Amino acid sequence: MTPRRSALLFVLDATGGSGVVYRVAVYLQHLVRQLRTTAGLTRRARIEVLIADHTSAQIVTIDDLLTMAASVAFDAAPFGLHPNTITAMVQTMPYEGGGFHVFFLLTRDLAANWEAELPALHQMVASVTGLCCGPLAPPATATRLSKEPGGTRVVNPLDRIRIQFDSIAAWLSRDFGDPPVAPPLPDVVPVPTGWSGGAELPGAAPTPPAPMHPRPATHPTAQWRILEPTDRTDSVPHSEHTHQPGSAGWSMIAASRRGKLHAHEGTYRDDAYALGSADGWNFIAVADGAGSCRLSRVGAHIATTAAIAALQAAATAMAVQVALASDAPGFPIPRHHAQGLEVIQQHLAHSLHAAQRAVEAEARRRAIPVRDLSSTLLVLAHYPTAHGDQVLAGGQIGAGQILLVENDHQFRPLGEANVGFYSGETIFVPMPSSSELERCVWATWLPTPWLVLVMTDGIADDLYPPARQVPVLIQGITGVLRAHPADQHLLDLIAYEKRDSADDRTLAVLYRPEVM
Repeated sequence: MTPRRSALLFVLDATGGSGVVYRVAVYLQHLVRQLRTTAGLTRRARIEVLIADHTSAQIVTIDDLLTMAASVAFDAAPFGLHPNTITAMVQTMPYEGGGFHVFFLLTRDLAANWEAELPALHQMVASVTGLCCGPLAPPATATRLSKEPGGTRVVNPLDRIRIQFDSIAAWLSRDFGDPPVAPPLPDVVPVPTGWSGGAELPGAAPTPPAPMHPRPATHPTAQWRILEPTDRTDSVPHSEHTHQPGSAGWSMIAASRRGKLHAHEGTYRDDAYALGSADGWNFIAVADGAGSCRLSRVGAHIATTAAIAALQAAATAMAVQVALASDAPGFPIPRHHAQGLEVIQQHLAHSLHAAQRAVEAEARRRAIPVRDLSSTLLVLAHYPTAHGDQVLAGGQIGAGQILLVENDHQFRPLGEANVGFYSGETIFVPMPSSSELERCVWATWLPTPWLVLVMTDGIADDLYPPARQVPVLIQGITGVLRAHPADQHLLDLIAYEKRDSADDRTLAVLYRPEVM
């Protein structure tokens, strides 16, 4: 039986002028040769290099790439290439049972009306990655061109192209190459207790909680680099952690840290969080800036702070709704519950609207496309009633997860991730319409929870399979909450090592200190 193989298609745009095109071809040749020497990669994926202009595309061998690039690229062409040229080429290529992954190396803007041609390509391939490789290639074009999970890598100016190509090589080698044989860690490297990204062996006794110790920033044999951003504008710290007392004896902690991919690329952390409380309510918001958008870290910060501010402003009105239902004759009565929850959901939807308006206002202030500030957004509102039960409400735009943990360590998700039309496509703030925002909220009455966890997908994606991984995470959090300071230990906890996990990580925890 012939093994299945994916196709990695690198499309070199020849319309940007000979100087840029030839230079990009040099880096592309190095990248392809590096991939072909990766153990196991060519068994799982074939690599094709295409050179395209505004009328046609042709496959070239890696040995002929530089000669061909020099011959077809003269002065910048009057028109950029068309995506439908690549779509037609993909249709003629043999299918070997895997997915097609297309990398556009743009050297100038695409041809007019190119966005109308894009859906046909997106429906055929698993991912599209747009790279800006020259001054005539606008970052906004590459951003709109890309389809997750490939994302967008903006490598303009060209002095950053090697960093980005190295990152792509590491990504593809990890996904399609043979797993590396990891050397044993030396005895002097401290390993944190708690969650390590993997579960206990079946039948093993659970590890008792113990003080956490931070893992070293990198191991001497690691392939991941740790680089500082060269652009200091809109800088954010690589990690942060917070403890905040909440209402009615509850507390909140949160921690966020830069992922290995951003460290490797020398870029900033895109995740953000905000905590708040008012009039008996506790509020948590976390966001993950879209990696394909250059100022998504700014959008994530604005979205979380604006959502919390809107909820704090509405806290009194929301508390009144809970009191009206709680004081109703014969409480609890489902009808009164439903009436109160409907109004609370409206306030949650308003907080998402407020976040969107704040992001849009920032885009106008900076005179940039609002998409440059795109992020996910998860919001949680919690109210402990005098009768001992709780009101939990939330909203979720995009990936991530909110988990309810009960006293017996049983858990269940609250809400669900919103995804786009294509597989792997995430919806972000700002969303296209207000009606979509209102479908992203929920509210419920529940018995008193033990923990509520709110996390970005950098952690949520590591919880598969949930039945095995979530209990290990809960065990680690239990140890964190019994230590001091809990927020610092939470930051240490999310520094776990896990193969194929390189995204930013953010986790917020709502808990009652007296039951820990």
